[in-house]
Order: sequence, then structure tokens, then C-alpha cells
Amino acid sequence: MSNGTRNLILHADMPGVEPKDVKITVEDGILQISWEHEEQKGEQNKDYLRRERRSGVFYRSMALPAGVDASKIKAKTKNGVLEVTIPLAAPPNKETIKITPTAG
Repeated sequence: MSNGTRNLILHADMPGVEPKDVKITVEDGILQISWEHEEQKGEQNKDYLRRERRSGVFYRSMALPAGVDASKIKAKTKNGVLEVTIPLAAPPNKETIKITPTAG
């Protein structure tokens, strides 16, 4: 970004998962992403009925670096990929401290 902001970008594949089913939270400096996914398929004809069910739970967490403002974290999805943008605090300026000699 042009204003000098540094960002940590996190990507997570989530094919077939609706964004409304994804939960992203930050608590005590830990970013947590979770969702449950359930899929049902079936086939029926005059002789039989076949049904398949798949389900799963996804959960990931990561410790955030110091100085992250959780209120500025953004998330979006595109083509089954979740992108979380985490703005990082600017690194402290490096300063050199001169030692002043004392008389004596």
C-alpha cells in the first residue's frame, strides 16, 4: 500500500463453502478460522435410490504478531479461496544513541 502499511495475507482454500458459514474471530491475539461443510448428493430412478453425505469441520488458528489492530482485519472470498488481510504495525524506527562523556 502506498501509505507504508504492511500486511500479512492469509489464503485458505474453501471450495463449496458459503462465506456465510465461515467464522473468523480474534481472541487474545489468536486468529481463528472455522467452518462446517456438509454436502448431500443423490440419484434416484425407478429401481433404486442412492444418497451420499459428506461432512467435515475445518479449524485453523494462528498467533498474530504484536500490534495488530483486530478491528482493521478484512476478509473476502473469490473462486473458493478465502483471503484474510491483516494490517501489521509499523516497525519501530532504529535509533542510534550517542554516549555523552562526563567530565571527571
